[in-house]
Amino acid sequence: MLGSFSATVYVSDTSVVQKWLPVSTRATFVGIYQTGFFIGASLGEYLILRTLSISFWFTFISIMSILVFSGILNFIFIREPQQIIKERHGNIDRRIIYVAMIRFSAGFTYIGFVTLFTTFIVFDHIVPYSNAYLYAWIPAAGGLITSPIGGLISRKMKNGKPLVSILPVIALAGMIIYINFAPLAAIFIISFMTGVLYGLYAGPSMGMASDFSGSDRNLASSSSILNFSSQVGGTVSPLLIGFMFSIYGNFQLAFIIVAIISILTLIIPLIRLTV
Repeated sequence: MLGSFSATVYVSDTSVVQKWLPVSTRATFVGIYQTGFFIGASLGEYLILRTLSISFWFTFISIMSILVFSGILNFIFIREPQQIIKERHGNIDRRIIYVAMIRFSAGFTYIGFVTLFTTFIVFDHIVPYSNAYLYAWIPAAGGLITSPIGGLISRKMKNGKPLVSILPVIALAGMIIYINFAPLAAIFIISFMTGVLYGLYAGPSMGMASDFSGSDRNLASSSSILNFSSQVGGTVSPLLIGFMFSIYGNFQLAFIIVAIISILTLIIPLIRLTV
């Protein structure tokens, strides 16, 4: 149920943010909106692990208090746009399937990694479980810096949004492979960089929901297609990683296979959207 609610919030919010703005600036402001995700992910992970030592109920109450406060602010301030700034008419472009493949690839790599990050650093004996909360926030924190930047960069490039969506995900997959062979001192820097790269990709990739929607009235539908794709990727990869960990007792092979699948998935979008 939590997953269902969170997906609904994300699709609704990104649609509203884009309807508030001209098409040319949508990717940038979706990136700014995405910053909220990285703040919540890094803060939430830290608080949960930090307060578990007190009690589960204290952890639950702490997180729920923040969510209730955020919900009150939403009810007070968020409004559906009074009018659509630039009305367009048409159907969703079939090429949105290529954007969906980008979103799947990114979710498959990053969400799979982040979901098991704490497990990875504990079971690979990088940090003791008692100190895991000190490091849990690191991957998500990287996105705080780059979420708005991805949209800004994409406006200045030919085929900007596809390239700024695809290239960081390829680099992200490379990071996931390299983390298996990196010295211990570099592991947390690499983990931070996964968030940096995911932040770069996030705004332009969701901004393409507008580009391929055919009409601003279709924004919610096109956004839901893209969010569904990343959620599917982020659901499948932890299962795959966890299954392989249960067999081999480490994350090395699992991370490599996930990264390779992610890169292969990007070949078709790279050709169809940028060439």
